[in-house]
Amino acid sequence: GSGYAVAVLDTGIQASHPVFGSPRIVSEACYSNEDNNTIHTLCPNGSTSQTGPGSADANSPNCLDSSGLNGTLCWHGSHVAGIAAANNAAYIGVAPAADLIPIQVFYRRDNCTTSGGPCLYADSADIITALERVYILRNSFNIASVNLSLGGGSYTTECDAQQPGMFNAVNSLVNAGIAVVVASGNGTSTTIIGAPAC
Repeated sequence: GSGYAVAVLDTGIQASHPVFGSPRIVSEACYSNEDNNTIHTLCPNGSTSQTGPGSADANSPNCLDSSGLNGTLCWHGSHVAGIAAANNAAYIGVAPAADLIPIQVFYRRDNCTTSGGPCLYADSADIITALERVYILRNSFNIASVNLSLGGGSYTTECDAQQPGMFNAVNSLVNAGIAVVVASGNGTSTTIIGAPAC
């Protein structure tokens, strides 16, 4: 992974975790829905978007919850980033020398009581905005791939026509030579696939 970066669109990252080290996180952003009633942003600044150092922090105020792993509901992004690029004596990722571009794309619903499950959701508009940011960042970093370990819905065929914004954002990245890797989200089904994988 040396000389490359991996973008992880997920629940942010615990930048201080020893498997990531410094300064391997080369860019961060957050795009997170908010309606001030039942949906709450996970951006550290309390806004619906944030860029710059610390903007994908998995320990933002709305991520912190004792029912989460290590006290945060936003542990999943660090888990995925670790699979991609962990690098210390205990854990080695697939590309341990790669840089990381974490982007927080989830939001939190009220009455959240279970770790990472029905508490956190991702909005298609936020995911598309994050994909568009990665496309812009290709001019600053040698981005090998974008990882989206998220999904929902049940489709038996491709869903390009139903989700044209997602289709266009993904195609722009693929045409730029950046692999877009998405969880199938099919719950082990052999007949359906989730979005945005579809």
